[in-house]
Amino acid sequence: MNKNDIKKIIASLVARVKKERAVRAGSLMNPHRDWALVLIIFTVVTIGSVAGSAYLFLQISKGEIFLVEPEQTRTLETIDQALLSKTLFFYEEQKRQHALLQENPPSLADPLR
Repeated sequence: MNKNDIKKIIASLVARVKKERAVRAGSLMNPHRDWALVLIIFTVVTIGSVAGSAYLFLQISKGEIFLVEPEQTRTLETIDQALLSKTLFFYEEQKRQHALLQENPPSLADPLR
């Protein structure tokens, strides 16, 4: 192998690498394909939006979208007066015990101090 053969091999490798890069660059950057993709996506989203809006409009105009079952008659539960008095007495007693403890605190030493 002489110098000319080595130069030819290197030149052919460099040419092959340049050709592969050109092919890859062409497939990565294709403005026609990119704009076609953007146009297709825009068209699909627009058609979907129009179809959804038309469906909603038709449902509202027919009145079917707001159909609600009639309410059942409600029965009001009355308050149990005895239970209410018992609860009020319990909380008043708690309030009285709290006030008593505030006035006369226990004389035990605090173990945390």
